[in-house]
Amino acid sequence: MSQNPYEAPRYDTTLASPTYYQLLSTKLNLREYRRISKNWFELLLGVCLKFLRIRLPSTFAFADTGNFQRIAPQQLSVRVRDKIKPIDDQALALNLNYAFSYWLHTVGTVEGAAATFLSGDGRSFLLIVYVRSWTQAVVSEKASFAFVSQLANGTAVATSGDKGDLDSPPHILGESHPGMAMPDLLQRHLTRLSSVASSVVTIHDFDEFELLLRGH
Repeated sequence: MSQNPYEAPRYDTTLASPTYYQLLSTKLNLREYRRISKNWFELLLGVCLKFLRIRLPSTFAFADTGNFQRIAPQQLSVRVRDKIKPIDDQALALNLNYAFSYWLHTVGTVEGAAATFLSGDGRSFLLIVYVRSWTQAVVSEKASFAFVSQLANGTAVATSGDKGDLDSPPHILGESHPGMAMPDLLQRHLTRLSSVASSVVTIHDFDEFELLLRGH
């Protein structure tokens, strides 16, 4: 057994040949390039490569959600727990109910994990996502969160406290409020739900919740 509490946890899986997904940079639009670029040089370079149809190399990939690993908090590495604990504490202060943490298998220079909370009425959930990536020179890590509600027509309403590097897919009605405090973000999410209140799906238990997350 490893003695390093900061390394990524390892889990058994019955899937021998998982499918992995990478970002295809040539499919990014100009808004997305602007959000992911650290400076004007990176933005101009990315735009030029896009129009030349030159794909930027990707050093990591995420497994298909069939590799979704539902885990207990103590199974997360110490590094992950330390990073998301302040957000967890805010969620508990809002009387949200902890559901479970989960892990997706990755390859390359990235790792990620998430913690989930359910509202008391089961109509909204809080998703806290931790992502760490690295190169030979730089290590980057961040934790972000969003409130999400599933609608009966298969779409979902998501209200995020992060800027959101990529546009939301068609089935996600996303809205971003970078830096907004969690209580204010929750209130904004509930305000958005008021116009679709009759369509919001109620989650009754954690198994149902897991299936919903896999679907997204």
